[in-house]
Amino acid sequence: MISLNKKIEEKIKIIIYFLLIISAFNIILTFYQKSIIGDLGYLGDSEIYLCALNKYFSNINPYENLDCFGSTNMRYHYTPLSLILLFPLNSFDIDFYRILWIFIEIFSILTIFYYSKKIFSLNINSFILFLLILFSFGGAGWSGFLSGNISVILSALILFGIYQLSKNNKFIFSICIIITTLFKPFLLIFFLVGFKLYKLEFIKYFVNSVFFLICIHLFYFSLNKELYFNYFEIISFTQTKDFYINLGNGIGLIRINKWFFI
Repeated sequence: MISLNKKIEEKIKIIIYFLLIISAFNIILTFYQKSIIGDLGYLGDSEIYLCALNKYFSNINPYENLDCFGSTNMRYHYTPLSLILLFPLNSFDIDFYRILWIFIEIFSILTIFYYSKKIFSLNINSFILFLLILFSFGGAGWSGFLSGNISVILSALILFGIYQLSKNNKFIFSICIIITTLFKPFLLIFFLVGFKLYKLEFIKYFVNSVFFLICIHLFYFSLNKELYFNYFEIISFTQTKDFYINLGNGIGLIRINKWFFI
């Protein structure tokens, strides 16, 4: 019976690895067609962040047109406080900024790889794990890395925090989640990991973290009401169909699925 279960498990692994390799091939092919042959650029998301910073510190609405480095329909849709966290980057020129951002993204990918193995005790080939990180879920890791999306960095920070939580460092975990929620408030959901591991013992850290976030947002809102209203406006826009017009048809297994069924 045990032998049979192992055989079934091995077959499932083979199927998953096969789908992963197909997904990776499709994603890399899409990259070749759009970026090597085509004219799709790199680090577009990261350029949006720098442009938003430039406009913010020039007293211009950072949630409007961000055409500092060329025409784009993309918008900055993170909280006003995130601009304060990114402030040091505003002093760099675009060329150095790109190099620095690539380094940070590579470091984040390596961090995700390292703490994934630590947290989940993954007993799989390192190459397969890298493929999972970069090319699973429609190639979110790969596309995020190429575009310089800050989600890659936030994911690394969350995994680092979860690892610290597993070592009973609840305060460090809370700090990590607080930082990520200053960009994406819905990442508060990761506090559930604390409750899962420590039950009611974790409630003090949760309450203190939420109270701190509310206070700091209210304080900054009192100083920059218009900025927050602009932020709320762009968040409302991201919930509309128009926001998704330029997102394309997806990549990886998502796109393959459309080839077969559309």
